[in-house]
Amino acid sequence: MGREAPRVPLVLSQKAAESIPSHAARQHKAKTAKIKIEKQEVAMSAILSSQKLRGDPPPCEIPSSFAIDHEEQTLFFNTYNERDQSSEIFSCDLKKKTWKNITKAIRHLPHPIGTPERAQQLPPRYGGTMAYYKMKPSGQRLLLLFGGQVNGLDPDGHGEVSNEMIAIDVDNLRWWVIGIAGGPVVPRVEAHLIIVNDQLFVFGGKERVDEQLETTESYSVASFTNNSWIWDVRDEPYPSHVPALGSSCDAVTIQDGDTQKILLTVGCTDSTKTV
Repeated sequence: MGREAPRVPLVLSQKAAESIPSHAARQHKAKTAKIKIEKQEVAMSAILSSQKLRGDPPPCEIPSSFAIDHEEQTLFFNTYNERDQSSEIFSCDLKKKTWKNITKAIRHLPHPIGTPERAQQLPPRYGGTMAYYKMKPSGQRLLLLFGGQVNGLDPDGHGEVSNEMIAIDVDNLRWWVIGIAGGPVVPRVEAHLIIVNDQLFVFGGKERVDEQLETTESYSVASFTNNSWIWDVRDEPYPSHVPALGSSCDAVTIQDGDTQKILLTVGCTDSTKTV
């Protein structure tokens, strides 16, 4: 039998030996990495969380709109019930995590205030849009609903479309039609409504429900001064460099330094760009 070659010991320089982590060092590194991952998971769970809501949630219907009262942490949802051919308003108390259908509790309050009430429910407004507004200095909390098809969903798309503004007092559950000075604006369905300070902006939409109809590429602005509303801008076309925003577009307010701006995102159109 041949003789086994002698084993040569592995000799490392002091620098190379010091570069190899010890078992304890490896354990510490793994523990540190695990803690870092757990902290990231905790941070993400604080941002993204799933919570079960009780009560009477709204149906998943399109089109629909929502508005938020940030101070009271209440979400309001506006949709159209095709079965009953009626508009519906839901509120969600984010503190109690409870949905409630408040539609039937809302009573008609004719304008001017002080005339007899009628137990008349909200008129059907398919494709109407909604925003939340807190009046100053009274603090009255209102939902403002604009436009929509008057007689509900007309399959042929030839129904009458409204250019009225409906106010809902969410504390007293009363609704009425707001008279806005300055002349009429184009009726719209599936537009977007947003309020910045005491100005109300209406963007996009269509003049009818008809899917083949071109969208309304213009905006209107109303302001609230001396306890009354007036249209300051009526159906102004978008600037030439702004692409078509379509119907069911969206709008949010953003802060740019000391200036508050409105970010518009494209709705139902061929364009996919963000303006």
